[in-house]
Amino acid sequence: NPHIFYEIGAISEAIGHKCLIEFTYKSYDEKGDLVPMINNPQRVLPIKTFLRDGRYCLLAGETEQKALLRLYIDRMFDVKEIPQDLKRPVFYSPTEIADFLDRHPHLGAGQVIEAELEIADKRVFNSLFTYFGNIKKSVTTPDGKYHVFVKADEESILSWCFDLAGKVKLLSPLE
Repeated sequence: NPHIFYEIGAISEAIGHKCLIEFTYKSYDEKGDLVPMINNPQRVLPIKTFLRDGRYCLLAGETEQKALLRLYIDRMFDVKEIPQDLKRPVFYSPTEIADFLDRHPHLGAGQVIEAELEIADKRVFNSLFTYFGNIKKSVTTPDGKYHVFVKADEESILSWCFDLAGKVKLLSPLE
């Protein structure tokens, strides 16, 4: 994607200026098309970019809930700097960042498995795309739940399910 180089440049400048960024984040729909997510535009504080499994990623701070996120830069569009609201500064200590990276291993860090997950909440379903990025298939059931098939390292899948206990059900690891 040629657009990724523009987005990386805009993100790098914002990191240097210690500014928030605003962008449209896209995910794959049930047909496999890349479409804007419903919670756009998104605003985050970019912390650092890195390359994992051949994909450019961004470690960023989410401004509303003070949560750290890993985003795939190839799904970020129209990145622009936003001056930070000094009444509500967003800051993450090196300890918080290290803790986040320890608790959320990157794709490919362990044995890769396929798993089927059941998700009832649309917001949790959307966060799945942010966390894993590589959704093999998703199906909406008649009762409005999502059955999602992901392929990622086992530790990432289990830690994500554990973090969202009660909102995500691990139906089966698939061999």
